[in-house]
Amino acid sequence: MPAFGVVETSPKLEVPRVVPVVSSLGDGAAAFDWAEVKVLQDSVDEVLSSALISIRNIAGNDERGPITLKPDSYASSKNLKYFSRVQITMNGETKFIGNLQKRREMGTANAIHLTYKSDLRLLMGIPMRGALVWDPYAQAVRFAPRYLDRVNPRGYRNCCKVSVTGIDGSFYAYTKLAEVGTNGEWLDADQQNPEIGVATDWTPERYISYLRLRALFNPGDGVNPEWVKMDTNKLSWPAPSFAPASRMRMKMPDTPFYGERLFGALIKTLDIGCDYGLHATYAGGKTVISFHMRAPAESGTYVGDTGLVHLPLQRSGAVADVKTVYDFEAEGDASEFATGVVVEGGCIEIELELVWNGNPDSSTLIPAWTDVEEQAFVFIIAGDGTWMQGPERPEDVLAGVSEPTKWLTFDGTGGRPAIRAKTPEALQFARQCLPRPFRAFMIQPTADNTAGGASLKLLMEGVKTRFPNDRYPLLGVSRSIEEEQVQPFFEEDGEKRGRMNWPVRLRLSEDENGGEYHDAPYNNGLRIQADGLLYLDGLTDEQGDPTNLIYTGSFFVDPDDVALKRLKLNAVVLHDHRILAHRDIFWDDAFDANNVAGEVDSSLSDRKNRVGLQFNILSPDGFREQHQVKSVPMGNEAKTRVLLSDQAGIGGHCARRLADKAAIIKRSKWYLPGIRPEFRAGMMLGSIKFQGAAGSYPVNRRLTDVRYEPDVPRTALICG
Repeated sequence: MPAFGVVETSPKLEVPRVVPVVSSLGDGAAAFDWAEVKVLQDSVDEVLSSALISIRNIAGNDERGPITLKPDSYASSKNLKYFSRVQITMNGETKFIGNLQKRREMGTANAIHLTYKSDLRLLMGIPMRGALVWDPYAQAVRFAPRYLDRVNPRGYRNCCKVSVTGIDGSFYAYTKLAEVGTNGEWLDADQQNPEIGVATDWTPERYISYLRLRALFNPGDGVNPEWVKMDTNKLSWPAPSFAPASRMRMKMPDTPFYGERLFGALIKTLDIGCDYGLHATYAGGKTVISFHMRAPAESGTYVGDTGLVHLPLQRSGAVADVKTVYDFEAEGDASEFATGVVVEGGCIEIELELVWNGNPDSSTLIPAWTDVEEQAFVFIIAGDGTWMQGPERPEDVLAGVSEPTKWLTFDGTGGRPAIRAKTPEALQFARQCLPRPFRAFMIQPTADNTAGGASLKLLMEGVKTRFPNDRYPLLGVSRSIEEEQVQPFFEEDGEKRGRMNWPVRLRLSEDENGGEYHDAPYNNGLRIQADGLLYLDGLTDEQGDPTNLIYTGSFFVDPDDVALKRLKLNAVVLHDHRILAHRDIFWDDAFDANNVAGEVDSSLSDRKNRVGLQFNILSPDGFREQHQVKSVPMGNEAKTRVLLSDQAGIGGHCARRLADKAAIIKRSKWYLPGIRPEFRAGMMLGSIKFQGAAGSYPVNRRLTDVRYEPDVPRTALICG
């Protein structure tokens, strides 16, 4: 009779034994009889959760002969198809649902290894083509294939709240009427709870609601048959919920999404929002698209349904609990660290009225040619009264003013063409020799040595309360202008205005006192050169209505009697300063979201001596500020106000990026014995508490991956 004994053990010393159960999802939902889970990895963000499953025997344990490479095998690719789905449960709780991506057949081992990836992989097959746009007339969302998927273009608001029949939840989509209400009127929308159809800012939270709508939207039968929706039989996307104080509610920079896949657009948006990451949960045989906090909130509290986790680690003394961490790898990496972040947006855009009043000393807009060039230009056209005269060589173009003998008469002799004086041909020849007279203008340099320069400098300093020139000085040079105004104004029963691109406004007057101005046509052929010269090509050809010429008189009648008219040009001029935001964990605006200042040598940053380790982000189209200073774009009154301010937006974006850059990258793996299904990726790991010794090791990172290895068995908790 064999001897035996009874040993009682403490529950604390028991290693949990969990056997994963693999079931196929589809017709019959039958269980895999001979499937063994080798590795199950639960992940967040762009790394998809995955499972490695091994199949060794199909019919039974005593089967002889190979099971691989058989076309009629139960596990062949004809029967066990790619993208077929499985569900893995532990203790009755679903831990993974995914589809078959890879298969590896091994001869000697007589085994087939199958790799399954999360159903989130299916979002990669949905292209972000066109855009969903709110139609204010039909009060419905339409799919516009030509519309570019680009949020807050140049800082303008092009987002609006929408309602969609048949889909539950609150959604946001694009509005074609940027920054205006449903009837075209200007509304300072409630940014937290805007009305349907009223333009508002895109935020990461709102764009995720747009992506959800994009995944569920049906454009209608017979319309856009190539439209691809999310497979709602496999994926579920409930309306997400984000913490009210999170950075998901800060304005996004100008960001294009066209050419992306829906999965990539989702990750890109979460990276901009900074606070949340993507995670898959499971319910009802479906993968549920969920979100988890990436890092502790600024207040030090943790948001989400996972709470804060602390792990025990036996450092010394008798083992009290076999469930403690038995091995680990912890790595700190400061190679990508920066103490501060500077986000630079676009240059300050100042719309002002530039005037040529006939006096170059007091005008803000002046001719870009000299008196000698003007005389030569007129002499070429006037000629000798019968024939045009001009230079034989380019270098003699100005010589005819002081030395007429260096010019030739174009009368058809000596191999020269016959060109009559005061003709279009003579004017064309003069343009080839001297392109600037009576066509090119420049902005008065902003120096104080002329009344015009001082006046322009004063206009350019119209934002000095925000950007004082003792810190951001102006260059005393001629400047280039933008091709479009900031915005027109429409006066109708009060102020109604809409933001849109509009050609520059040019007005002309023959009155020496500058009265009776009229608008030149918008197709005036304004040509802007990189050197700051403005060519008014379409107003100098003596064709069409003479009232639209920039000069009085006619080169075809009396070139000597031609004189410039008074001009007023409404244009956008760039300030010498970009709008910017700066955050530094050591400087006055300290913002140490990750509590790492104590781990970094303080000599790395010294504001007084301008020493720092900065990370610079250039986003000229993402953040812009526009001003009007004594400008009359379309209405009857001069407007002076900030039209578009992104100071708050650029500050929020800077704070988001600092949370990424002012951080020590801490990668760690914590190994626990047994399968521990209570841990999921996305949980926040607070610290490792020492057992048998004083102290703890702070982690304060979320679990990016949880790796279950039933063969060992062990669980690896990975922070990245």
